[in-house]
Order: sequence, then C-alpha cells, then structure tokens
Amino acid sequence: MELILRLLQQKITTLHDVENLNEVQQKQLAHCLKMYFGKKTSFKTAFKETCSIDFWEISEKTKPFNILYDFWRINGNSGGVFFANTLNETGVEMIQGEFDVQAAFIGKPESIALAEWLESAEKVSEMK
Repeated sequence: MELILRLLQQKITTLHDVENLNEVQQKQLAHCLKMYFGKKTSFKTAFKETCSIDFWEISEKTKPFNILYDFWRINGNSGGVFFANTLNETGVEMIQGEFDVQAAFIGKPESIALAEWLESAEKVSEMK
C-alpha cells in the first residue's frame, strides 16, 4: 500500500481554529500538547507559549483518499500519530524532529513501518 501525507490545515494559530476542529481532533490535539509541555495544557496557554500547530492526514494514495492516520505536529519538532478520527494511538511519536515508536508498541510491525515511512528523508522534507 502506498501512502501520502497531506497537510489538512496550514496552521492552527488561534482558539477559533481549535473551535473549528471536531471533538476527536480537539482531544487528539490536547493529548499531543500534554506530551509536548509535559503536563495538561489548555489551548489558550499553548498559544501564549507561541505554539505552532500543524494537522496532517496520512492516506492511501487512492482517489478518493482513504485516510488512515491523523498526525499533529507541535512547534515543528514534536507530535503524535493517531488512527484516523479516533483517540487510538498508533504508538508513533515525533520527538525532537524524529519519529520514534513508543516502548509499548515496539513489537507492532505496523507502528514500526509507519515510523520508518514518516522518518524517511522524502517524507520529512514534504513537511517543511
């Protein structure tokens, strides 16, 4: 299966942008902000901290796109990947600009393959 990465919304920069997200997306984002800041952080506080947020979809390269994963990137170097439109984690995180698999997911081939795909130079360059 061939995957593609699509930027869904260029930047999420205001509370109004967050309010336009659906409930699952808001919860995904809240989880990623908690990972980034090391504690539960409100959206308002995140924006006070000059937080830059991107939302990406990872899809099969088919038309119409079959969205498989949601990827939130915080300040360009941190983030989390969820199964599309769910709160289920894939076990793949971006930490200091590199994709890694959480310890609990190390034995899961799908998580490892996804992290490797995202880490590839071609994919990372698409996100800049």
